[in-house]
Parts: sequence; structure tokens; C-alpha cells
Amino acid sequence: MSGNVRCGKCSALNLPDAVYCSLCGAALAETGGERSSVPAAASPRGLTPTAPIREPRAEAPTVTPPGVPARQCPECGYVLNPPGSECPWCAASAGQPVHRDTTPHAVEPEAASPQAMPPRPRLVPPRRVAPVSKAFWIGSQVVPAAVFGVAYTVLSSLHLSSDVMAALAFPLVLLLLCPGVVFLFFISRIWESVQDQHAWTSPGRAFGFLFIPFFNLYWLVEVLRRFPDGYRAFLNRYELEGPRLNAGLFLALPVLMLSTFALRLLVVALHLAPTEVQLVLVILWLSAALACLGVLFAVIADACDAINALARATWRVGHDVGVK
Repeated sequence: MSGNVRCGKCSALNLPDAVYCSLCGAALAETGGERSSVPAAASPRGLTPTAPIREPRAEAPTVTPPGVPARQCPECGYVLNPPGSECPWCAASAGQPVHRDTTPHAVEPEAASPQAMPPRPRLVPPRRVAPVSKAFWIGSQVVPAAVFGVAYTVLSSLHLSSDVMAALAFPLVLLLLCPGVVFLFFISRIWESVQDQHAWTSPGRAFGFLFIPFFNLYWLVEVLRRFPDGYRAFLNRYELEGPRLNAGLFLALPVLMLSTFALRLLVVALHLAPTEVQLVLVILWLSAALACLGVLFAVIADACDAINALARATWRVGHDVGVK
């Protein structure tokens, strides 16, 4: 055959031997189709081509509308677009529907290749911690108390006059207060070792608030009780190694100090009480005082070990990064 047949309904070009229009499905004989001058295309296999040849027309669609299933001829594989009752190539009956997925799919981006996360930079302590002497701080509590005890015993045995004893009373009181004042500096020193922008208190506040009347009783408990937690937090922030402080020991010390002081006031206030009551109070006071001394030495020893461990750790870190 010399030319294709143009459908009289939709003007689509069909093969010369087509019975139905491949675009609208109308019977070509009924629509009065005319033959075109465009020659028929040859089949790639020498039998039948896989698609009709059409002249380009703006009003004629060239693809199946979305959502409409196309049908494929079971004999020759020709796609019937739109579906008709017979294949325009082989005149076979309409075959199996070919469903096309017209749903738009989002293109999945390629997964980024896994890369090792850079290590978190290590925080550097603000400065190096100076070591402390355990013997000095423990000796500052033992030596003044021992000197006071010896001096008071010797002076009492000499039976000095009241004027001489009054003159010596002031130096003896200063000697007795010396361990307490030194211990206040010790509290300031331990908080100085863990100073950064996250510290619970500063060395100045830790020392100065202890001179505020009545508030100093509360402050003594808090400033000692919170130090083990502050020390552990400082180690964790800068990834340092150090001993674990006993929080119960640091809480027992201020409690025993206040208990000893309260029992001493009771002994003085109840000096006219019966002998049995006074004896019980004195025994309780001495027991609390001895327990307080034991806990005091343990706290000083543990705090000095912790500060010295911190000093060694910050020296090693500071040596690597140049902390002064």
C-alpha cells in the first residue's frame, strides 16, 4: 500500500491496513478516512512496526492521558492507544491491559557516605592547680591545740595570781582560735582548686560568708557538703582523673562541729545542775569533740589528696596545651 489512512474523526494517521483508528478507536471505514501522501513505515522486523506514523498536529494527543491504562496486542505486541476492539496491525482482538505507573515519585537523594565524626575537643582547665601540703594543714589543727593544752596545764599548776592569769588569757585565747581561723582558710583553698565559670561558689564567698552571724551556721554546712559534688563535676568537665570524695564525711564534719559547740554551751549553762546531769553532758561533749577531731583529720587528708591529684592532672594537661 502506498500511503497511510487518515482518520476522519481525529485526523490521526494509521497504517494502510488498519481497520480502527489507533488514536480514537473509531472505525476508519465509517469515518470516511482518506489516504495520505506520507509513505507507510516499514517494520523493524520486516513484518509490522511497533508504532504508527503520524503527522504532527497540535490538537492531536500523542500519549495516553495519565491514569488511563493502555492495551497491548497479545499477537504482535502493538500498544493500542487508546484501546480498540481490534489491533490496527494484525486485526487481532484487543489484548491484555498494560498498566502504567503515572504516580510521580520523589527522587531519593543518595545517602551521604558515612564519615567518622571528628572527636569533641577536650576542654582545658582554666589554670593549673597548685599542690598542697597535707602535713601543714593537719599540723595547723594539732599543734595550736596541743600547745594550748600544755600551756594551760602548766599555768594552772603554778598557782599564779589572778593578774598574771588575766594577762596571759588573751594569748591563750588567740592560740585556741588559731586552728579555727586556719580551717577557714582551708575551706577557701579547697574551693580555689575547682574554680571555673561553673563553680558553685568562689573562694572569697566561701571564706567571707563564715563571718556573717547566724548565717555562718548554715553556710558552714553547705560549703563543706557541696565540695565533693563540685570536685567530681570539675573532673568530669575536663576529663581528669581523681579520687572519689566521701560526701557523707564532708557532711558529718560540720554537724559534729555544731554539736560539739552546742554541748559545750550546755555544760557551761548547766553548771548548777546535779552532778549526774553535768557528768552526762561532759561525756557527750568529749565524745563529740573526739569524733569531730577524727573526722576533721580525715576530711583534711582526703581534700589534700584530691587537690594534689588535681594538681598532677592539670599539670599534665597544661603541659600539652600550654596552660599556665
